[in-house]
Amino acid sequence: MGDRGFESLDFYQDSLKLLKAAYRLADSLPDFERFNLSDQLRRAANW
Repeated sequence: MGDRGFESLDFYQDSLKLLKAAYRLADSLPDFERFNLSDQLRRAANW
């Protein structure tokens, strides 16, 4: 790993992509799901 830090790890980069995809999915849900499933999805993505 050296001086590059964890930000350069492939696993870290992939996890950021997954996090962004989860947020895009939550944002695309219908309004009636806005405060239920989308909130749960965001909390699970940040766990």
